[in-house]
Amino acid sequence: MRHQREWVSRDRDLSPGNPRDSATEPALDECERGRELEELVVVEARDAEVVAREPGERGHARERERSSGPVCANASPHARSLGRDENYTRDRLAALVRTKLREILERHLRELPPGRRLRQDLATASIERFADGRPLHVLDAGSGEGLLATALGRSHPDWQVDAVDLSEKALALGRDLAAERNASNVRFQRGDVTEPLGTSVYDAAAALECLLEIEEDEAALASVARALRPGGLLVAHVPERGWRPLLRSSRPAWKLEVRHGYGRDEIAALVEQAGLRVVRIIPTTRGTLQLAEELRDRVRNARVAVRAAALPIVRAALLLERAGLTWGPARGFYVEARKPLEADEPVPGATA
Repeated sequence: MRHQREWVSRDRDLSPGNPRDSATEPALDECERGRELEELVVVEARDAEVVAREPGERGHARERERSSGPVCANASPHARSLGRDENYTRDRLAALVRTKLREILERHLRELPPGRRLRQDLATASIERFADGRPLHVLDAGSGEGLLATALGRSHPDWQVDAVDLSEKALALGRDLAAERNASNVRFQRGDVTEPLGTSVYDAAAALECLLEIEEDEAALASVARALRPGGLLVAHVPERGWRPLLRSSRPAWKLEVRHGYGRDEIAALVEQAGLRVVRIIPTTRGTLQLAEELRDRVRNARVAVRAAALPIVRAALLLERAGLTWGPARGFYVEARKPLEADEPVPGATA
């Protein structure tokens, strides 16, 4: 804390009663001088704290980065007087690269919650297998930011994908994401999935995020089923009724949910009630993936470097889940169902 002590002593030297001050320097307004000195103390104390926390060359590198970071406009007058911002304005390309890398990292951190990534991968594989090379008209019901819709639209330019959600904010984020990834075949619409979505409009539909958050889940599933063409595919994901957050920090949000999940027989009965035939139900999100997801939530508001460190853990947990190398009970169920070609005709491969 040497710098802090120096500036404090300099504060004493610049006091109004100091003879050297009155003889050699013009008088300063007392309030202005106080603000200036307070700023110097804060800046130098912060830099000293960085060095104390990370000694050696790494600490001094962090000190230089902290005091002359890419956000030069926010540097203090004292920092600018020392030329710290000039170190970065000389190399604007480096600052631009850092900014772009930060934006890319932020996007990956937003898109890669492990449970959501697993659901998206399962749904994408099911819909592509169902398409078998032909173009589809796909509904993403309760799409949120439209990650699934955008992924499908980008991978299959000949498909038409409709993303429907009640949140205009989420839809705006989805439109930006689709434009960024050149997925012009994705259409975002504000709508309530419990209301009619059309009749025999879509070849396939996904309901990966919405059933847990809707009180009228029967009406929502019936509306989606009605919008499917005969023989159409529904993929859905729901949490398992008995799951509990592993971490205490996740429990307050869990308590506020509309419902805490479904039993396997319960979700199968709900799908059948909507006029569909269950093809398969896969238990998902066991202990390994659940723990990785909750750890990621814990560092959501941490610095970018800390959150970036979670990415390898997320990916490793996802690979272990896919390979079946996990532990504990399932946290959710992934459901595939088909709409019969005729009212009394069962779908091949369906299970009761």
